[in-house]
Amino acid sequence: MTLVELARRLDTHPSNVRRWEISRVSPRWETVVRIAEALEVPVEDLAAGQDSRASEPLASEMRSVDLSTARYVPSSLLAQRRRQESTQEDEARVEMLHEQTSRLADTHEQRAAEYRALSRLLRS
Repeated sequence: MTLVELARRLDTHPSNVRRWEISRVSPRWETVVRIAEALEVPVEDLAAGQDSRASEPLASEMRSVDLSTARYVPSSLLAQRRRQESTQEDEARVEMLHEQTSRLADTHEQRAAEYRALSRLLRS
């Protein structure tokens, strides 16, 4: 099941499912119940990070659920993905601030040149 298919079944936007997937926000309990129904797994399995249909509980490093593919993904991989996304967001913010600073500096430089020209004109 894809992230979009799950979002349709839950009657929500895919971005909400993505935020749950990367642990940016936690869904409400009612939503957890609906997710379990959509994935056809017991609610307890989602909460405990185990699959009761398997012969034994999943290892502790396999407790995170990747909702975009409805499969278990190691927590370390999800954490790495969150760090990469965070780094990309930080880089985008730095780039935006750099562009804004450059525009302000250019505007300041242009106004200073205009004031110098006006000053020369007034002196003559």
